[in-house]
Amino acid sequence: MGVANILLALALLLAVIASTLATIRWIRSANRARQSEQLVWQILDINQQGLIRLGMDHEILDVNNQACLLLEQPRTALLKRSIFAFIGQGKLPGLANAAAAASAGSVECNLSVASGKVFPCRIASSGLANKHGKPVGTLILLRDLSGQAQQAAYLSRMATIIQHTTEGVMMMDKNGHLDMVNPAYSTITGFNPEDVLDKAPQFLRYGQIWAELISAGHWQGEIINRRKNGEAYPEWLTLDAVPGMEGEAQRYIGLFTDVSHMKKSEDELKHMAHYDALTDLANRTLMSIQLDMALERAARRTNKLAVFALDLDGFKAVNDSLGHHAGDLLLQKIAARLKATLRGEDVVARMGGDEFAMIIENPPSAIHIGHLAEKIIAAVGKPMDLHGNRAHVTASLGIAIFPQDGQDASILLKAADTAMYASKQAGRNTYRYHDDEMTKAANQRMTLEQGLRQALENNQLELCFQPQVNIRTGQVPGVEALVRWNHPDQGPIYPAEFLSVAEETGLILPLGEWALRLACTQVQSWVQEQLFTGSVSINVSGQQLEQGDFFSMVKRVLAETGINPKRLAFEISEGILLRNTKRVMAELGQLHTLGVSIVIDDFGVGYSSLTYLKYLSAQGIKINQRFVLGLPGDKNDAAITRAIIAMGHSLGCDLIAEGVETEAQQTFLADQGCLLAQGLLYSKPITADEFRNWLRERQLRTVPDAPCTDILPFGRRLADSDGDEAGEGRQGDAPGHPRWWQ
Repeated sequence: MGVANILLALALLLAVIASTLATIRWIRSANRARQSEQLVWQILDINQQGLIRLGMDHEILDVNNQACLLLEQPRTALLKRSIFAFIGQGKLPGLANAAAAASAGSVECNLSVASGKVFPCRIASSGLANKHGKPVGTLILLRDLSGQAQQAAYLSRMATIIQHTTEGVMMMDKNGHLDMVNPAYSTITGFNPEDVLDKAPQFLRYGQIWAELISAGHWQGEIINRRKNGEAYPEWLTLDAVPGMEGEAQRYIGLFTDVSHMKKSEDELKHMAHYDALTDLANRTLMSIQLDMALERAARRTNKLAVFALDLDGFKAVNDSLGHHAGDLLLQKIAARLKATLRGEDVVARMGGDEFAMIIENPPSAIHIGHLAEKIIAAVGKPMDLHGNRAHVTASLGIAIFPQDGQDASILLKAADTAMYASKQAGRNTYRYHDDEMTKAANQRMTLEQGLRQALENNQLELCFQPQVNIRTGQVPGVEALVRWNHPDQGPIYPAEFLSVAEETGLILPLGEWALRLACTQVQSWVQEQLFTGSVSINVSGQQLEQGDFFSMVKRVLAETGINPKRLAFEISEGILLRNTKRVMAELGQLHTLGVSIVIDDFGVGYSSLTYLKYLSAQGIKINQRFVLGLPGDKNDAAITRAIIAMGHSLGCDLIAEGVETEAQQTFLADQGCLLAQGLLYSKPITADEFRNWLRERQLRTVPDAPCTDILPFGRRLADSDGDEAGEGRQGDAPGHPRWWQ
């Protein structure tokens, strides 16, 4: 082999080696390119960006996973398909021609996909070229902007909320200097942004707030801050740290609220819970709390303590006659008088209605307590002006002393209340100390009240009747109906015992209606039996006239029983006229229009006001038995009785004497012109059946052929124009029938 051949073979070998090395380098370069391309596609998947590679004819050559997800198509459905099958040309204006496709650009639009979903999308396109610069296709990037839009909308809403919230919002840098405040900050504090930005807020003067915020990343509580004008106000403040990438606080956000109105509302609610809205005195709740505290102090110091219970006498009369506004004003004035009378450290409370209570701590002496009670009664008793109307009330006051009358609040209040009722029973406008006998009496009264309620429910009450007799003729023009209570265990209970309880508890209203209905029914039956031709008298209490609608009740009973109103008379004591004159006069005036009679009971015992007799148009006056009892021997009783009879005649009123027991009393009364009487001389109060028999016996003693005429007291008779009463069988009055006493 020649040298030339060797050189040629060597040259060929070198060429093969060079070609092999070049091929190896190309393969390696291609592998690196493919690896780089795969890395890019993976990065785009991770970043949730869709990548689509197109050929020159807009055919999809390759896609990444994210593009499949965005277009809601599998990879096989996309490859070899035109991009315009999935994205309209209007969304890809850069692909209209090859020249434009070679350039880069992006557009934001709403993209519709296979399911019908529409979402905001950014579409970016860039042309692909070979190493010679010749276009070979296009790359398209798809990015879902839904999250970005939502984030932008969220941030916009948050900015709006911060701008319009009524809470103050502030942002501080990591050094505690303000770099943002909202409008509410300025509204609450009075500081404009330029006044506070780049400065530390006032509350950082509380070092513990900053220290806790740095250590815990949070602080919340109430502070006292100051406005720009120097006004202090309560503020509820919340501070939170905003951590950075390293976890350390980069800034701080603060929210605060002016709680002045809230604190004021809380104070008002507390005041409402413990003070009476009308008088601004302590109420029952606060009274109990303060009494407990006062008792604790008194026990610790071995001091005395007095509790007063006060009830106004005559308040209801003022309230009913002048109206609730006047009643409220009266209570306010009484409250002011009580506070002015007591010491500053003493407690005055309104317990409800017209009831008050007082705590007197460490009184100087027992005499001082009595003097103070007298001062209180005197202060309450002074007349007062109520919107131009003069009003007058008095006070009944009860006193309980710690420790002898009780050692806790409830017992002492009950003891004082019991003593107050004792002062009412003693005539009112006075005071009484509590003792064991009062407690016993109060318990008996409670038992009596409960028994009376049961008696009404179980029909244990009955009416008895006492005839009213014409002294000269012996006729019976009237009968008085009297309530009696025969207790199943205790036996007979006197009216004086239970009627006062009935009035105090309001039971007098159902009791009075029951008595009226039964009396009218009974009299109507006697009239129909032709046994009785007169009228029935029934006592009426002040409670009946002052509470409820007495007039309507009377009309209803008259209609139900069918009795003629002229057969009905109401006996009213003088005391009722003094308690509530306007209301009573109005009620009695209405009753007068029905035709019923009004009789003044117990005349001469009370104030005996002729003014009331004048305006009341009473048909009769009843002489109290205490004056009749001494007749005719007692000169004073005789003189008083003669005066009452003369006055009654001069006023056109007829007279009836009660409690007549002897012939001598009867003779004296007849001689003086009082011809109607009732008492044991004629009959004691008897049951309805006994009274029926009594009437029958008297009929047998009279002339059999005598006409059955209607004989009524108080100069009245059933007018012919009224017509016959149903079932009475009356023969009518003879013309010119004389007055019943003649």
